[in-house]
Amino acid sequence: MTKPAEKNLNDQAGCERDKVVTAAESMACATAYHEAGHAVMALSFGCPIKKVTIVPGRSWTGQYRLGVRELQKGRSANAKNLLHAAIAILFSGLHAEAH
Repeated sequence: MTKPAEKNLNDQAGCERDKVVTAAESMACATAYHEAGHAVMALSFGCPIKKVTIVPGRSWTGQYRLGVRELQKGRSANAKNLLHAAIAILFSGLHAEAH
């Protein structure tokens, strides 16, 4: 029989519901969804993805890196669209993690 706290972790993880999920596994799963959210949204805007990882570093639990975008003529005219895309990419991690 699982304890209420363990059941809560299982419900939040969403990865494997048939086993008891530890807090570390739950965090790794949430981080994976979070970073995947950034990557999927970036791809939808045509940004190349250089790296996505859930391996923790000194000040982060996961990380995504966008590839270098080519400079385009008239890019300043698209500044508003680029800003909207950047905001969407940043918020998509939290949105994906919550689902």
